[in-house]
Amino acid sequence: MLVERSEFDVVIVGLGPVGAVAANIAGLLGLKTLVLERTDHAYLKPRAIVFDAEVMRVFASIDLAERIAKASRALGGSIYLGADRRRFRAILLQ
Repeated sequence: MLVERSEFDVVIVGLGPVGAVAANIAGLLGLKTLVLERTDHAYLKPRAIVFDAEVMRVFASIDLAERIAKASRALGGSIYLGADRRRFRAILLQ
């Protein structure tokens, strides 16, 4: 097998939600980027289920905020469970 030697500024391992955003940002910054992913197809189950305003600002920096906003909705609150599976806090938004 012939192996070509290349140099990269950044190597990203995994093209999940975080790897995809990191690769996008690296590319926008003009960095020569190599992304390594063990599969050749998209993972079909949700991974990035919840994100906050800070993540939305990251999406805005790579021009994805508007598209993501159209495909998502506000959570409406959250319930926190302890190791015993009992609720110890709930934040319910109207």
